[in-house]
This record gives sequence, C-alpha cells and structure tokens, in this order.
Amino acid sequence: MKLKPCPFCGNIPEFKNVSENFGGYSINGFEIYCQCGIKTANKIYSYDGKTEEDLKNKLTEIWNRRV
Repeated sequence: MKLKPCPFCGNIPEFKNVSENFGGYSINGFEIYCQCGIKTANKIYSYDGKTEEDLKNKLTEIWNRRV
C-alpha cells in the first residue's frame, strides 16, 4: 500500500521507528512522519504480535484515510 503525499507540503512521508518504556520493558512500533513536522497522531506498536508489514499497512490506512 502506498502512502499519500502530505496534505500540507506535498512531500512523501516516511515511517519512523518509535519505542515506549513501560516499567522495565519496552515495545517498538511506528508512526508516519513528514519533513515538514506533520506526523500521525496514532502510533502502532508490536505488542499484539503483528508483523512489521502488518503494522505499517494499518498505519498507512490511517494516514491515507484523512479528510
């Protein structure tokens, strides 16, 4: 699935790795980030056992469905 361009600057955004620490353990995930500073409000993490591709596809759906 292909990412739509940023609605503010027109650049193609990228996936950015994110990590959160919770009381001694951490989970990894992704957000979508553009050069102009816009990013998804949602971050998707791997705690539910999904593959990296599954996480990126779900996040792409969220990004592409914006109004």
